[in-house]
Amino acid sequence: MVSVVSLFPLTAGLLSIFLGALALAGTRPVNRSLRYFVALNVSTALWCLTYFVLLNMPGVTDPAVAPFGSLPHVLAVVEALGVGAAPTYWFLFAASYASRTRWATGRARILAHVPLVYTVVCVATNPLHRLFVVSALPDGSAVYGPLMVPHQIAAYVLIGLGTWLIVSSSWKRGTAEGRRQALVLGAAVLVPSIGDALYAVRGPLGLDIPVHPAPVLLPVLNVALAYELLRAGLADIVPYATMQAFDAISDAAIALDDEGIIAAINAAARDILPDADLGVRLSEVAPDLASAADACLLSAASYAGFDLDRGERVYWGRARPTRDRRGTPMGCILLLTDVTEVRMTQTKLLQLGLEADGRF
Repeated sequence: MVSVVSLFPLTAGLLSIFLGALALAGTRPVNRSLRYFVALNVSTALWCLTYFVLLNMPGVTDPAVAPFGSLPHVLAVVEALGVGAAPTYWFLFAASYASRTRWATGRARILAHVPLVYTVVCVATNPLHRLFVVSALPDGSAVYGPLMVPHQIAAYVLIGLGTWLIVSSSWKRGTAEGRRQALVLGAAVLVPSIGDALYAVRGPLGLDIPVHPAPVLLPVLNVALAYELLRAGLADIVPYATMQAFDAISDAAIALDDEGIIAAINAAARDILPDADLGVRLSEVAPDLASAADACLLSAASYAGFDLDRGERVYWGRARPTRDRRGTPMGCILLLTDVTEVRMTQTKLLQLGLEADGRF
């Protein structure tokens, strides 16, 4: 028979699946922010639905201490995948939304998955060493081992960093809408975080909490995110139509953030800089272009022109700073126009002029 308390994680899991599907159906294009949001909902659903099954398995107090290879142990590993993935994809979503491309791609993305792998490995091997969960108590609580500490620290660090990124980014917009978003999303993060903290200390405090509130309350955060995604288009950091036009223009175009990280690059620019990609620092692949961008950001001018030689090709470059509502530089747009043929024509005309002067 299904227990009443297990219906809470079941409802939360089904809600997370619905939110992920709703975001995919209602938002275009399917970009990085949206993918991370869907991954956050999938990890929440995995955690909640596995927890629902475990709550209805008789005789199981903490599946992490179940015999190795048993069904409760396998379910504990699946649950650990959801538990470890939720903070990871919350952080990556927040970094992507805040336009911190460097934090959501490349090495940073790999490092963000390390706590996830650590948690799954610890739970999978726990029956062999009992250093993650030492034992399960009759009241449903557990005695945790030293390997639990890195897991908890990493989870709260990822949650805290993600919260700071998304709240500060919204607040810095300097608008009433931005401040509203910051307050709503900040409060939504606190709900499951407080629930998780209370559940962890329920034994010493004598609290009667029959079900883990974190997976049940995590959809509250996901609902707030889905509302903002679908209402304000937070997943569409660069509108779809604009991005298509950006990629189709014949001039090479590169958008940088204020740290010189590539936030967008079109097909023409990729032809010139094959090693350039999203999340890569421009100075690592094109120091001369990075110097032009730095000069543009440091100056008060709204436009700076420069020439760029790339092998046999010559480009006329323009650097334009991008600014927020307060006029603070947020990054830089670089445009490169191939003027090789024009320069060759100018050189030939100059040579012909000199030859004509020599005849007279």
